[in-house]
Amino acid sequence: MAIAILGLGGALLVPALRAGTSGSRALVGQANADSAAITVGRRAPDFTLRDPEGKQVRLKDLKDKVVVLSFWATWCPPCRMEMPHLEALQKKYAGKPVKVIGVNTDKQGKALRNWMKARNLTFTVVADTNHKVSGQYQVEAFPTLYVIDKKGIVREHILGFDPEMETNLGRLIDNLLKK
Repeated sequence: MAIAILGLGGALLVPALRAGTSGSRALVGQANADSAAITVGRRAPDFTLRDPEGKQVRLKDLKDKVVVLSFWATWCPPCRMEMPHLEALQKKYAGKPVKVIGVNTDKQGKALRNWMKARNLTFTVVADTNHKVSGQYQVEAFPTLYVIDKKGIVREHILGFDPEMETNLGRLIDNLLKK
């Protein structure tokens, strides 16, 4: 059972790691200790993950695009609330240099593809079931979202689900596209 927590600004979030996952907790803790703080204004760490069909998705291949990167899990209620908003952003910016990527931490391959298909979600999703990239990005609660500009710099970090995210992110993305 996931417990939702009301975070700062009224955002809904849940702890990223469930009880009983001490190995995962240690992995994330080590990654956090080894990596520089992921803060607004700093370069986003590069990563390579696979989508449900096995295709590699690399951040460095997305240069010259604004990237909306959301870390989530299927068992997380606030993450599921965020999904339609990510889908709406994907559709709003279709044909523009914007890429929405969901980094799922609990499913991969066919199971992940079926989960997305059952919800009519078409934005890019990749699997991070070993929590390596989640650790690089210091994810401690779900959902955790980053907006990365066309030069690879983190421009926004949002912890938890905000019902106004679509409007707020739309403004930010529009501004980043002008630069």
